Amino acid sequence: MFVLGTKIISAITLFIVVAVGSVLIFKSLKTPLEVSQKIETKIQPQPVEDVLPQEPMALNGVIIPAEESIESPTEPERETPQEPIVIPSPVGIPQPRPEGAPLQAEKPIVKETLKKVATPEIPDQVSPKKTATVIEEKAQEQLEQPMKKTDLTQQFNALEKELLESKTRGSYLAPEHTTRIQNDLLKLENEGYQVDEIERLRQLVLELSPHLQDQEKQEATALPDPKTCTNTDPVLTADITDFSNIRRITAPGSPSFEGPKGHSFIWTEHERIPVYAPIDAILENGAYYTGGDDATQYILTFRIKNICDFVFKFDHIDEPVDSIRNVFPLTPRPTEDTRGEAPATEIPFSAGDLIGYTRGTRQAGNWDFGLYNMAEKGPLADSYGMHSNAVCWVDFYSPEKQTQYRNLLEGPKLACSF
Repeated sequence: MFVLGTKIISAITLFIVVAVGSVLIFKSLKTPLEVSQKIETKIQPQPVEDVLPQEPMALNGVIIPAEESIESPTEPERETPQEPIVIPSPVGIPQPRPEGAPLQAEKPIVKETLKKVATPEIPDQVSPKKTATVIEEKAQEQLEQPMKKTDLTQQFNALEKELLESKTRGSYLAPEHTTRIQNDLLKLENEGYQVDEIERLRQLVLELSPHLQDQEKQEATALPDPKTCTNTDPVLTADITDFSNIRRITAPGSPSFEGPKGHSFIWTEHERIPVYAPIDAILENGAYYTGGDDATQYILTFRIKNICDFVFKFDHIDEPVDSIRNVFPLTPRPTEDTRGEAPATEIPFSAGDLIGYTRGTRQAGNWDFGLYNMAEKGPLADSYGMHSNAVCWVDFYSPEKQTQYRNLLEGPKLACSF
């Protein structure tokens, strides 16, 4: 019985020991949640105030004051991650990457005191760069002066050579050629080239430009004695050709290199057609010349009888009547030499008299007719020569004929309205 009691007591004692041991073991273990919290606590970033220096420090000679207070983030969630504040290391010394920082280099936040560097300004009046620029510009001007003079001399020599070659060949200048050279000489004069040399070439241009000489002669002879003429407008009474032959008429004012033309182009499509005097007139001057298309034709200018200052002109006449043909040489002048020659005797024509026949120019099949008031400038005043004295010849016909001609007009409306 005693033995049984002893065994029971031993068993109870063992049970108590096991129970107490189990409780102690259980208390020594941690739950997964507690372990996770402990890990997070260990990897939590160190507060910023622990990173930044609490005392002033010197970096590359610049004193960086200590931060007074920087609060570390306490919010559990943020929309954008906060960039770490990094104090850059001196130039040339790599900064170690903080634990957990990404491998890609992040843009450091630099103190404003490090960004601003005072740069002393050099006044303009003593700027070496500006002084050097002024000296360079003055030197360039000194170099350009002889170069400019040389360039003007070369231009003048080129014009002189061009004119002398034309004179040696015995050829004359076309109106547009003359105008171009005159403009070049005017430009040289404005640039300060020698005036006497420019005038010498201008005289040579006049000598080689028949149309300029013709203009001077017409201006001198187109004004008869006032006692024998009246200052009234002429009235054209006869058609310049059979009206049925005219296909179309280009109005005065057609553009050209030297300015608007004062005459019309009468388009008759290469047909051989007669040309008539539109009013009583006297042959003033003319020329038998070779055209640019190598065709030999006549240019004829007539002074209106008893009317002061008015003349009319035909050009590209192939077959003038004998009374006209006989007063000009049998051999045509060189190309475009249209200088007018006055006949030795007066050759009168009445309105409607035959002047001659024409097929027009070889290329276009048209011919020229124009009316001019040599006493004053007309609507083409800015043009050259007698073109500036041109009027709208249609306006000098009777109202009935004006209507007929206006129906055929086309082109510019500088002189005529239609």
